[in-house]
Amino acid sequence: MNTARNLASALLSVLLLASLAACAGLAAGYEPAALGAPEGKMSADLADELYAEEMAAPTPVAAASDSSVPRSAGSAEAGSQQPSPARAERARIYSGWCRLVVDQLEQAKKELEQLAVSRGGYVESVNGAVVGLRVPAARFQEAFAAAQKLGEVTGKAIETYDVTDALRDQETRLRLAERARERLYQLLEKNTDVQQRLAILREIRRLTEEIEQVRLTLELLKNQIALSRITVELQQRRPEGEARRAGIPFPWIAALQPLYPSLPRSAGKAVPVLSDDFAVFAKEKRYRAESPEGTRVRVGTTTNSPRADEEFWQKALLFHLGPRYRRAEALEQGEFRGVLFTSKDARPYSYLVAVRVQEELLYVFEAFFPDPEALGRRLATVQGALGGMK
Repeated sequence: MNTARNLASALLSVLLLASLAACAGLAAGYEPAALGAPEGKMSADLADELYAEEMAAPTPVAAASDSSVPRSAGSAEAGSQQPSPARAERARIYSGWCRLVVDQLEQAKKELEQLAVSRGGYVESVNGAVVGLRVPAARFQEAFAAAQKLGEVTGKAIETYDVTDALRDQETRLRLAERARERLYQLLEKNTDVQQRLAILREIRRLTEEIEQVRLTLELLKNQIALSRITVELQQRRPEGEARRAGIPFPWIAALQPLYPSLPRSAGKAVPVLSDDFAVFAKEKRYRAESPEGTRVRVGTTTNSPRADEEFWQKALLFHLGPRYRRAEALEQGEFRGVLFTSKDARPYSYLVAVRVQEELLYVFEAFFPDPEALGRRLATVQGALGGMK
């Protein structure tokens, strides 16, 4: 609610000036300052008025309905019982991940594609041996269970995130911005003062840009609610006893993977400051966050063994993981040193790993960017959050 109130106050500052000028009678030469009322106070009053109008009639949230809320696997009532009204009011995002050992990678990819298409979904991405699927939320449990039958399961996880409040906030921001812009258009038609018309036009342009950004965020959010994501990491079956990443002497580096947490915990309070559209999984022992388009940020800790500094671990990352990627770029941000890896796929993903040593602990910061567009949109924000961590 505070977010919407602050937005309304900011949007109506120029609107108030134009309103005061119009009411005072520009033809009579009446200046706004002659009204004798504190401009800031009146701006706040007008913002409160607009906010009260918006809140007077509650708008139903575009939440997950009975066709978009997965039912628990194995439930006797799955597919037959309608969800309760209380449940239908919540908007949730569901995603699943599993790691499968298979005999034939290419055959497994084809089977996963058929699995998604037959359930009304599609293949979202293929990054090497990692396949991303989108399926209707109502068939998430069914599709996730079917995917696990395609190989030997060595790891799996299901995530649920309630985005009802975030969805409501974005819809309220959009309504307030559109109403404020409409009022500015009306004032523009009535106003003849050149300077005030320029000020109104600048505010209309700024509001239009913000409206488009909020609409894009809403579209991405609603798409995540309607279509659940299933990520399947495929591994070629290897001879018994062969290590997954043979030759890497540091267990935490050998265990790193772009998509899901590999470090067991996060000691301390290392919390990066990201933009508001990142969903933070606050109840876990480690820090994790995800943006609407799939950029993922994680912070974990491990023992600094052997005792070394940030430069040593940066070189170790380059040496051991660099050959697996098309490009590996060393970077330094604040007190962290790391490497930005780019995959060898036709549509590559990017994976940032940065470290910081603090006595006996090694803080490991990870960021996964699903495609070049996500990298271009989020890299500066992620680097800023990395540089600002204490």
